Amino acid sequence: MMAIVPFDAAHVAQLSEDPMHRAIAAEMARMGPGQTLLEDGQPVAAAGLARLWPGVAEGWFLAKPDLTPRQRLTVARAVARSLPATLRDQGVQRFQASVRLGAERAAHLVEWLGLTPEGIMRAYGPDGADHIRYAWVRP
Repeated sequence: MMAIVPFDAAHVAQLSEDPMHRAIAAEMARMGPGQTLLEDGQPVAAAGLARLWPGVAEGWFLAKPDLTPRQRLTVARAVARSLPATLRDQGVQRFQASVRLGAERAAHLVEWLGLTPEGIMRAYGPDGADHIRYAWVRP
């Protein structure tokens, strides 16, 4: 059974063993609202907004690495359903996200959500990896 609950920092430890992921997701969650998708009481994915300043937010997303195709579809649908209302309720005019260059599934998800690529950010990641900046700007 699937359920969406408010994000709790403890969920990160169940989604990833990578200390970098844990640190980034926990910090981003403190900066704005987040939600976790649970399946049978266990976290499958978590996502949220980090308010950078009034009207601008950065999206963050963390999912178990071994999601099944059904779980990936459920996660994508849940994010797509909740994102517009969250952006409106938070007064977001610009919503942005960075995707590691070569992370095709993540790029596909953010593009499907309506974000457009703005450019490559060289050596942006904590490990020095290049990322693509995506953004959605309220018309």
